[in-house]
Amino acid sequence: MPTMTQSCELPRESARTDGSKIDAFSLHHALLLGEKLFILDVRNPVEFERDRIGSAVNIPLPILANAIPHLQPGSRTILVCEGGTRAAIARRQFGAANEFQVLDGGMAAWRKLQLPVEGGAPAVWSIERQVRVIAGSLVLVGGILTFAVHPAFIIIPAFIGAGLAFSGITNTCGLAMFLARMSWNRKTGATSAPACPAN
Repeated sequence: MPTMTQSCELPRESARTDGSKIDAFSLHHALLLGEKLFILDVRNPVEFERDRIGSAVNIPLPILANAIPHLQPGSRTILVCEGGTRAAIARRQFGAANEFQVLDGGMAAWRKLQLPVEGGAPAVWSIERQVRVIAGSLVLVGGILTFAVHPAFIIIPAFIGAGLAFSGITNTCGLAMFLARMSWNRKTGATSAPACPAN
């Protein structure tokens, strides 16, 4: 684990920490100082197995609502996902209390600073990447069919555009929730949290 001196040499744009978010540098610094934090990772088990903050516990967002009544973190809780969107949704499920903070930029920001992680090599693309590939492919195919086959196929990219707009407005993503339930995103034996984590 990096020493305190090493941590001060990490690239740092700014330590953006407020009531709802904490930046990756500040979180790493707090962990090095031994601050008692409950790191709750709401990504799917495959993403969690790929790389994670060392002390994190995994409860995927689709099942988080059922686990909330049994959670007793006992300390400030940091919510983590790949880019911050799912963690923000999770924070709203907790009632957006000040003791729940979102890791700003998610694991992508954590990796950008080359902060320490646990886990093995990636086996499956992240949910966000899968969503982008599917949405982009459907728009591309719909555009080709519209010009090459029949104008009515314009409904395909129009539907995808409407879905992305709705996702942005509501800060939710039905396709991501659907993909999280697929077999390739449910790695057998993946690390996940018990109903009531011990630490």
